[in-house]
Amino acid sequence: MVVLTGSGNRDAAIAALKAGAENYLAKDGDYLERLPRVLTAALAQFKSTGTGLNRSLWVLYAGQEPAEIKFIRRHLDEHEPQVKLATVGRGAEVLARLLGEDASSSPCDVLLLDFQLPDIDALEIVKQLREECPVCPPVVLLADQGSEEEVAEAMRLGVVDYLIKQPGYLYGLPATLEQAARVAQLQR
Repeated sequence: MVVLTGSGNRDAAIAALKAGAENYLAKDGDYLERLPRVLTAALAQFKSTGTGLNRSLWVLYAGQEPAEIKFIRRHLDEHEPQVKLATVGRGAEVLARLLGEDASSSPCDVLLLDFQLPDIDALEIVKQLREECPVCPPVVLLADQGSEEEVAEAMRLGVVDYLIKQPGYLYGLPATLEQAARVAQLQR
């Protein structure tokens, strides 16, 4: 990530770089001539360090549509091979993996939930995890659409992010997952 701004200041630059930006560029002087070099260097840095976590990012994804699961897996394999995706099709499987007897043998860094699952509402899964999981992974919700009330309720429950499945959403998904893992890591 490179921050490009026309109205920043020293504090904004420090905050952006501390938050994980590779570089910060103010829109002044010859910035348009420097921009290609800055972007090329940021991309090279990102590729050399992967997600910035310097390891694989393990994601448990609960989704009910096999075609969509395949689409997401293919995208991540092609563009973000450090993101390792395990999938389940039902909310009960999520709860079994994270709360069951074998919970410690199948850890994940981030839980990615489709809002609509066939057996349990995603918000109910989040509520149950918050109540019963001592070290719960951060949760990112995916939805075809969402009302303001649903988003507000999700955030109140501690969901880290709420993504709408709109064209191009998969390109932002890896950064969202990485950010969720970083926040959880800092909180721990």
